[in-house]
Amino acid sequence: MGEEPSLSPDADPDEGPPHAVTLTRGFRCGAAEVTQAQWERFMGAPFLSLFQGPDRPVERVSYGGRSPS
Repeated sequence: MGEEPSLSPDADPDEGPPHAVTLTRGFRCGAAEVTQAQWERFMGAPFLSLFQGPDRPVERVSYGGRSPS
């Protein structure tokens, strides 16, 4: 996980150094992006997206699962 900032021009300084990560519990990963309609059904509130539309994907999701304000 991570990138070597000196070798990756698009990397942010806080993305390094690269290091191994061990997953200790399961997780789910979808085959496609989560749509804004799916987000609203699951979270009970609309997603504050830059590009509005029920079939458009959510973007800019934080680790806490909230849309940015």
